[in-house]
Amino acid sequence: MTISVRDATASDRDLVAGFIMQLWLAHENDATRVLPEETQSRAVDMLANYDVLLLSEGGRPVVYTAIKDNGDHVFIRHFVVDDAARGRGIGRAAFQHLASHRFAGRSFRLDASVKVPGPRAFWETLGFRPRAWAMERRAA
Repeated sequence: MTISVRDATASDRDLVAGFIMQLWLAHENDATRVLPEETQSRAVDMLANYDVLLLSEGGRPVVYTAIKDNGDHVFIRHFVVDDAARGRGIGRAAFQHLASHRFAGRSFRLDASVKVPGPRAFWETLGFRPRAWAMERRAA
């Protein structure tokens, strides 16, 4: 499997928004709450504030990731494998490509979903382990 990587540009906003829509739909209980204009707005935010990469197989973007180099580690904010490409090892190959070529020798951190069982298991197979707990107190 040959993976190629390119930096996303503002002209990729719709493509990035589509990946974000897939991410949100996978994590929302009520898919009707996800609005296309919200994903467009988030795509603009990601393109402005993160290094957004598109990883392709055969010229077709199959993975979107939004990352930030935080000096002592690379932070992965989003990592989305296209629904149609899942289950074929593309996510694993894409991450391994980033880890061995683009960010060789670097440590990674990420926010992994605990709502959906697949993401945590996926990252654990790549050697990631829980590092901290997030806590929340809701208003009374």
